[in-house]
Amino acid sequence: MTANLLANVQPYLDALAQAADADHASSIVDETAAARGVFAFTELLHSPAVQQLKDTPAYSLIELFAFGNWRQWHDNHRKTIPLNAAQELKLRQLSLLSLANHSKTLTYASMQRELGLVSTAELESVIIDAFYQEIIQGKLSQARQELALESAVGRDVDLARDLPSLDVTVTAM
Repeated sequence: MTANLLANVQPYLDALAQAADADHASSIVDETAAARGVFAFTELLHSPAVQQLKDTPAYSLIELFAFGNWRQWHDNHRKTIPLNAAQELKLRQLSLLSLANHSKTLTYASMQRELGLVSTAELESVIIDAFYQEIIQGKLSQARQELALESAVGRDVDLARDLPSLDVTVTAM
C-alpha cells in the first residue's frame, strides 16, 4: 500500500519542480489536494516551490491535508481555505485515517461527528471509497453501526507536534 501512495505523489513533485511561478505552484497544490490516490503530503510541503508559498492559502491547504482533519477545517478554516467536492472527500478520508490510527473499531456515530456527515449513506460512501483506494481494510457492519479495521495507512507526521505523543505511545507498548 505505502509504495503506491508514494508513487502517486511523484508526478506532483515533478510538476512542482517545473512550476514557472507561484500561481502555477498554487494550482498544482490545489490539484494535488483533490487527486485520487494521493494521501501523503509531507514531501510536497517540503518542496522548494511550496516553501515559496508560505503565508498563502495554497500553503495552508497542503498543510491542512498533511496534518489536519475535517473538524479543524470546519471549525477554523472553512472561510479561509475553500474546498471543492473532491477535496472535501479527500479531507474526510484523511480524517478517517487519523481515527483509524487510534482505534481498531469505529462507530458510525463517532465517524459521522468527526467527518461532519449527517447521513449513514454519506458515511458509508466515504468508507467504501477508502476501501477502493486501499487506504483502509476492514469490515463495515450496518447492523452494529461500526467499522472494524484490519489495517489503515498512516498519516503524515509533524515531528514538532506529534513526536511527544508518539513517544508516549511507544513507551506504553
